Parts: sequence; C-alpha cells; structure tokens
Amino acid sequence: NRLDVAADLLALLDATTTEPRPDTQLEALTLAVAADLPVLLLGEPGIGKTAALTQLAAALDLPLTTVIASVHEPSDFSGLPVPGDDPAVQGVPMAPPDWAVRLVREGRGLLFLDELSTAPPAVQAALLRLVL
Repeated sequence: NRLDVAADLLALLDATTTEPRPDTQLEALTLAVAADLPVLLLGEPGIGKTAALTQLAAALDLPLTTVIASVHEPSDFSGLPVPGDDPAVQGVPMAPPDWAVRLVREGRGLLFLDELSTAPPAVQAALLRLVL
C-alpha cells in the first residue's frame, strides 16, 4: 500500500541526507511524491527548493525535469505542428514538448515547474493545461 511505500521512502531519505534540512518539510514532500500528489513549493530564491527536489529525486532514483516557466511563451507548451495524412479532415496534431514526451516514456519522474508564480498568466495557464 502507499503508506508502506512512503515509510520506505522516508527511511531511504534519512539514509541519504547530506546536509541539514527541516525534516518535516522534506518528509511532507516525500509523502506527497509517494502518493502521486502535486506540491506547490513557495519561497524566496535561494532557499533550497531546487536542491531539495534534486536530493529527493536522487534518493528515489527518479528522473527530475525542471521547466523554468518565466522564460517561456505560452506557445512553447502547445507543441509543434505535425503534418498528418489529411490535415483538412483530421486537423493538424500538435507534438508535445520533448520534456513531456521523456517523462511519459519514463512512466515516472518529478516535474518541477520553477518560477511558475512569476510567469505571465498565459504561460501559467498553458503549462497547467499540459500537466493536468
């Protein structure tokens, strides 16, 4: 069950700690990952959000994909047009971004939408459409 998996993940995390950290926050993050729940990390730049996710991904042997939302345009997340056999009838399908394809192929992983709160609302909406 998921609680057993979470307990195993927390034990692994305790065994791989390399620097002091607020245990309760990283434990909560680990439990959320084990439960396959989205997490919103808020904080000033430089407080260790990326470092915590990098440490967690390494401890859990999960690929970590970081997308810096504030440097993208909404069209970056809608994909590129892929010509089909009959675009007039079938429309033109859009290929998702490479990072999204890699995550789907892996079947598991962590996606960090960095600087999402500082991105324009149109970029936020495009990203959330892609991941929800």
